[in-house]
Amino acid sequence: MVISDHSAAQTRAVLRGRVDNNGALGGSTCHFEVALKSDPANPFDEPNCEPSLVAGDVSAAVKAEVTGLSADTEYVYRVVAENESGSTTGVPDTEFRTLPTPIGYPLVVTEIGAGAGTVVSLPAGIACGETCMSEFEAGTEVELSASAEPGSEFREWRGDCSGAGPCRVTMEDARDISAFFAHERPLLTLEKSGSGSGSVRGKPFAVNCGAKCGKAEAKLYKGAVVTLVASPTTGSAFAGWSGCDSEPEGKCVVAMNNARSVTVSFSGVAKIILNPRILTLAKAGTGQGIVKSQPAGMACEANCARAEASFAGELPGKSATAVALYAVPSAGSQFMDWINCPVVEGNVCQATMATAKSITAEFDE
Repeated sequence: MVISDHSAAQTRAVLRGRVDNNGALGGSTCHFEVALKSDPANPFDEPNCEPSLVAGDVSAAVKAEVTGLSADTEYVYRVVAENESGSTTGVPDTEFRTLPTPIGYPLVVTEIGAGAGTVVSLPAGIACGETCMSEFEAGTEVELSASAEPGSEFREWRGDCSGAGPCRVTMEDARDISAFFAHERPLLTLEKSGSGSGSVRGKPFAVNCGAKCGKAEAKLYKGAVVTLVASPTTGSAFAGWSGCDSEPEGKCVVAMNNARSVTVSFSGVAKIILNPRILTLAKAGTGQGIVKSQPAGMACEANCARAEASFAGELPGKSATAVALYAVPSAGSQFMDWINCPVVEGNVCQATMATAKSITAEFDE
């Protein structure tokens, strides 16, 4: 007796059976016969059973793999076991159909912006600059990664992906994705030191770090030359720079050929902020804009990427400072949203500084 079963893919199948010879199987041979359902009498493949039959067994589970089949096609197979008593064949023939060829969908990547870079996919298929379109099997999860060339930086995905991290899409339909590369903008970091206080402004408007500001960062186009001017507050004095290319007339000149870090020092007695709480502002998106605070203390100009300022927290008999941040987009940009803002009123973010806050303003082109 032969009992049959199977599993089939597009171009291959694993055929299974159990041979029961009603006695010892010693000396038996076993193979499968595979034929088109439309022509069952003419097998085109006869693979041997695995494992081989062993003397002393009265039954055995066997299988064979068949490859080179056609997709979406009906086949039949039988198991043939033979010993000195003759052969036993599976009756009736077992039918199976291979799976249809899977549906694929195109994924198109377009590189946009003034910069340059490459986009590659996992699984392989996309390697853009050169290969920017590929078809993937339905249901496949594809991950795209972007790498900027020297002098450029990757900003974000657009279309069927968003954000600046890896792009992951499931191919349930055609996908159209753009990778935005821009000219590189090296980061200028300004920090303060010393016992005094003061403000720093950059020309052109790169950095604006007021008296309450402790640290500011700005992204500037590669090759830009920035002049930083320090202004001490009453009771303080300017004490010096570090990290400048030159210091004409007490100013700090920096050429932005790569990332730079500058420290300004003020001496004297700074106005003390009681129970200080740090407000950190960051920017996101592809656009530009200005963010300023009321009361004064935070001023992040168009090229500013990140700034920190201290405001008084809660004191006995006195509430924590209520800070309003105002976002104003630059020409050609638009303000999109606040991230991690306690209270949003359009382009205004309201935050009470009972604890430290980290807030992001998003501008897009």
